[in-house]
Amino acid sequence: MLADFPATNVFLSLLLLVVTALLLPFEIVRPTLGVGPLAVTNVEVVVGAFILSVAVARPRWQPRLADGALVLFLGGALLSALLAPAYRPEALKFALRLAAGAAFMGAVAAFLRTTWSWRLLLWACVAGGVVSALVGLGEVAGWAPLGPWLALFKEGPSRVGGVLRLSGSFQYATIASAYFEMVWPLAAVLAATERGQGRVAALGAVGLLSVAVALTLTRSGMATVLLTAVALGVLASTRRHTKALLLPAGVAMVSMGASVALLAWNSPTVRARFTTENDLTWYGARYTVPAAVRVRAGDVVTLTVEVENTGAATWTPAGESAFALGTYWRRAEDGAVLDMPHAEWPLPGPVAPGERVRLHVAVPVDLPPGTYRLTWGMLQRQILWFRHRGVLEAFTLVEVEGEGRGTPAHPAPKSPEPQPTVPPTVARRDLWRAALAMWRERPLLGHGPDTFRQRYGSYLGLPAWDRRLHANNLYLELLSGVGLVGLAGFAAFVLASGRDLWRSWRHAMPDEATLAAGVVAGVLAFTVHGLLDAFLGFTPTASLFWLLLGVGRALVERGERARVGAGNQLRLVARA
Repeated sequence: MLADFPATNVFLSLLLLVVTALLLPFEIVRPTLGVGPLAVTNVEVVVGAFILSVAVARPRWQPRLADGALVLFLGGALLSALLAPAYRPEALKFALRLAAGAAFMGAVAAFLRTTWSWRLLLWACVAGGVVSALVGLGEVAGWAPLGPWLALFKEGPSRVGGVLRLSGSFQYATIASAYFEMVWPLAAVLAATERGQGRVAALGAVGLLSVAVALTLTRSGMATVLLTAVALGVLASTRRHTKALLLPAGVAMVSMGASVALLAWNSPTVRARFTTENDLTWYGARYTVPAAVRVRAGDVVTLTVEVENTGAATWTPAGESAFALGTYWRRAEDGAVLDMPHAEWPLPGPVAPGERVRLHVAVPVDLPPGTYRLTWGMLQRQILWFRHRGVLEAFTLVEVEGEGRGTPAHPAPKSPEPQPTVPPTVARRDLWRAALAMWRERPLLGHGPDTFRQRYGSYLGLPAWDRRLHANNLYLELLSGVGLVGLAGFAAFVLASGRDLWRSWRHAMPDEATLAAGVVAGVLAFTVHGLLDAFLGFTPTASLFWLLLGVGRALVERGERARVGAGNQLRLVARA
């Protein structure tokens, strides 16, 4: 049993920790509890229960250098939230979430004292990730029964250019990728330390999680898996007892490489995803259309239109998100869109970038006499019109003569203008520019944690923006939110924790050294991917980050106790 804990507390705390690890990938969108202005999810309830179960046992806590940096980070975040010029309640909530994460780390570090407890925790983390990855595979495969169940965890599927991205039980595909990136090194630890069927299962988990990252189509996630696999292999090769990590690291690299190659070979959209930063350059078209025609009301006019693909994505003619040529009507005098259904004209086949396609279009003219603009524009069904990405459309001036047959005498303009089903794309460099502009206004304490998404649009001159979007960089997100004070505290805390773990790893026993290498790889995945995304604001990824740091601290303290015990034994022998 754990020396610091009463026997009754050990079972309860262990149960809550295992349930937490299993449940982390399955945060339900709707809050489970409301505590005043705070909304608490199912995952946060279990995490809080575990923290309380450990706290009541009053475990001994040995202060470390990293604790001072952590206090600086949390104190800076709280002060920044209290002084935030706007969105203060949101900032305070986020500061409390950071404090809760640190408490979770401390509880994990205080509780883990035995090999069997951390091994059970690792299996729980891996099992939760594997189940989520399997759910994601079913989602990508189009297994309909998963639909209602997945709606518990997210508003809708993640797509890019019409291609479904694996998001499993997470809100977005990028969150799923970050979580799997941090979990696969734990599966690698189990593959290196288990025997028989346990090793086979752990190796299978490494491969599955790597494939799942590839299917999220998160480019930074793919690169992070490869980088952490290399790092894990380098760490493993430096000690004879940790070389068993080389096999799972190789499985991760091979699984990732094969998945990326297959995806790129099979999908033009995925190839465009790999070669461009975002979809701003995917959608491009140049139209050659008749300048003007004259037609009688109620007739059908056949027109020849030629369209060139000037974007980076291939136009595919089949599927739910097929590309098509669209037409709709505008008034000639002011360009107002008429309240009439638009028409779509399918493509005869795929149209690669730089290619042209010629269509013969039969357009019914159900309009009263007058002059109109027949507007031509490419679209991707259920996704967007190309004009929503700034692509100019073409029009044919149509003069309608004679009497209309059963058509409205004066079609009204449509309001509002049709909008895309995906939010406008903001380039990463623009998000970074906005974050730096925010930091320059309040360099020491920032504008308050988690306020970037509320404010960045005003720094970019946007009339409206997606308030779910973060800075696409963890460190710029922190810099704009908690300023130099908070960022310095966070960086110092992570570096100090890593230094302690490195020192412990050099002297640890084989299994503990293997676990330390896996923890380092998991934390490295979070911090490296943080260069291109920010995941500290999402419960699953943030909680796993704090959990890994807690496991690392438990390893460090266990190693120190073992060295102190060995030193005492040597002194006793010397005296004897």
